[in-house]
Amino acid sequence: MALSPGWRVFASFPMNRYVVLWKAVRSSGFPLFPWGHCPWRGTGSLLDPKMKAFLEENTEVTSNGSLTPEIRLRLLTPRCKFWWERADLWPLRDPYWAIYWPGGQALSRYLLDNPDLVRGKSVLDIGSGCGATAIAAKMSGALRILANDIDPSKPFSITVIKVYALTSNIEEAEVERFYEDLQDLLELTPPKDVLFIIGDWNAKAGSQETPGVTGKFGLGVQNEAGQRLIESCQENALVIANTLFQQHKRRLYTWTSPDGQYQNQIDYILCIQRWRRSI
Repeated sequence: MALSPGWRVFASFPMNRYVVLWKAVRSSGFPLFPWGHCPWRGTGSLLDPKMKAFLEENTEVTSNGSLTPEIRLRLLTPRCKFWWERADLWPLRDPYWAIYWPGGQALSRYLLDNPDLVRGKSVLDIGSGCGATAIAAKMSGALRILANDIDPSKPFSITVIKVYALTSNIEEAEVERFYEDLQDLLELTPPKDVLFIIGDWNAKAGSQETPGVTGKFGLGVQNEAGQRLIESCQENALVIANTLFQQHKRRLYTWTSPDGQYQNQIDYILCIQRWRRSI
């Protein structure tokens, strides 16, 4: 099968607790898995049995001939029938996911040789292809990994709204006007969009869990502005994402008083509840 090798560049952007692995691929933008689901997200019930059988018959699990013999992948290799067939005979979308591209090999090798880069951190592998770099991150001690790739059969748009909320000494009518303006924006957002609202809310959601809206890992005691924020989230099926994960206090507060005595968490990332499991 004739596949254009194209090109791939990669870079890692380490942060304090997160690492973003970016691999740009010149290809047709085919998904990580042709059936549109990651196989490790279940026991196989999401995968069509006939397609599963076809892929298992026409690919092989191997670790040979790459820079990372520690990692075994299901790939299209010269020992497979369709490696030698005409491309138009392959009945599915082009299997870019079944090639271990050189850029991915190099980045995976680098992570395995330098595990401190990702150990104990959350990793987002963008353009994950065959998934090897995400696997290498896991083998290197990453705490949480998300392998991300594009599925052109299921296009979607992302809407990001940035906010700077009014301070607590503003009249209540002005606060309500702010939320009315925000509501107008939300109603203009297509319902299928992946929606994020980020910024300084000048509110304390607190550490008390509100089912469906906040987790139990916020900071401090909820105030009146925090209650108004939570009410808006409930009205619009939004979740406050940065209350869902346990972090040290120094990673939670986003405001410090001028004298350094007080710290509060007043900046939040909101997203639609149906995307909560993707965070």
